[in-house]
Amino acid sequence: MDYKEIKKLVLQKVDIKTVVDHYLGSGKQVGKQFFYRSPFKEGFDRTPSFAVLPSKQIFKCFSTNKGGNVIKFV
Repeated sequence: MDYKEIKKLVLQKVDIKTVVDHYLGSGKQVGKQFFYRSPFKEGFDRTPSFAVLPSKQIFKCFSTNKGGNVIKFV
């Protein structure tokens, strides 16, 4: 099994919301998205600006403009 196959398998099997909840606690659900305080900012945001969209298995941090999948988050 090469790197690409392993990466594909991880992305299929691992739920991004479960991983983010493990690191940041429960997020606030707004529609289909869950919002958290940004883990990438010095200190923490006053208002949640880190969004997770479980249906697409992606995250986006609006305060730092970072985004990606569960592998990039970890």
